Amino acid sequence: MHIRGVIVASSLALSSLSAFGQADSVPTPAQPIPTQNQAQNPYDTKSEFHQFALSGKKSHLANYASVQVGCSLSDWTDISITKPPLHGEAILIDARVAIYFAKENPRSACNGRSVPGRALEYTPAQDYKGADEIVVETINSDGMHGTFTYHITVQ
Repeated sequence: MHIRGVIVASSLALSSLSAFGQADSVPTPAQPIPTQNQAQNPYDTKSEFHQFALSGKKSHLANYASVQVGCSLSDWTDISITKPPLHGEAILIDARVAIYFAKENPRSACNGRSVPGRALEYTPAQDYKGADEIVVETINSDGMHGTFTYHITVQ
């Protein structure tokens, strides 16, 4: 029996508990409360996050990793920015991320482990204030696909 992996993403929130950490000098993301809309294919998820950023300052918005039950990584994961922000720059960087799952998820036995992943960083244009948006898509070797939309309020 083959057990499929899952792509997880996490976002930063100012006063939330740590849920999906980043090793070394990158801030610790917090448990997001995404809007989950299951598409007709249960392996295709769509999540939305509402976050804040400061004009001209780099923010760490999310971490991505693809982990199977048993804590092994998926063979490969492709992560891309499919809609860049209109009022700044977004980049994906290689990063080590600590993974956390809800206790009812069979992958919760992996909680706290540091695994190779990617991180989404966003820098709004200097002096820009207002709304911005980024869309990131992921797909992995287990056939999982995710679309993550970040609605950002720049102050």
